[in-house]
Amino acid sequence: MPRLDEWLEILDMEVTSTTVLESWTDHLHQRTYNNVARLVMRYRVRQQWKEWTFDRQVHLVPAAGGWRTLCYPTRARMATGH
Repeated sequence: MPRLDEWLEILDMEVTSTTVLESWTDHLHQRTYNNVARLVMRYRVRQQWKEWTFDRQVHLVPAAGGWRTLCYPTRARMATGH
């Protein structure tokens, strides 16, 4: 499975909720997008012997006949649990 960093391995991931937004503004880059999908992804990860899950919000914006991922909030804003 992919890794988030050198010591953190992704064991599983799933979409826990989806919402289609008429518009959404990426405040970091000061851009507004139309027809945006907001997903909450749940990741199960392992760091050596410790496993835990966290949720991360992802935005998908229309691009070239498909979608592209945009805006993973920073790790400081992640919800973590054991």
